[in-house]
Amino acid sequence: ISANRDAEERTPGAKPTRVLVNASNPSISHDGKRIYYQSRSQLWRTTIQGSNPEPIAHERGASDPIESADGKYIYFRARRSFYRVPVTGGESEEASCSGV
Repeated sequence: ISANRDAEERTPGAKPTRVLVNASNPSISHDGKRIYYQSRSQLWRTTIQGSNPEPIAHERGASDPIESADGKYIYFRARRSFYRVPVTGGESEEASCSGV
């Protein structure tokens, strides 16, 4: 286990599989190519294989990521509100409930 608490699981003759020890609340993108998850009080995006993890939202206490139907945003909760951030990352904005 490395300093960031990621681990690699190895099976003889198989490719290593990355296991994220502190990851929770995963959500898979609609196209099945990405996983969004909560770790270290942030939201992260990684490939379905678990490579290239990148933080996408820096809101403290962000949790429960889910991709929008059009695949453009990740919605999540933080501090008793709902927010959205582009799937590519960037600034979070509070999500509006108008029209609901």
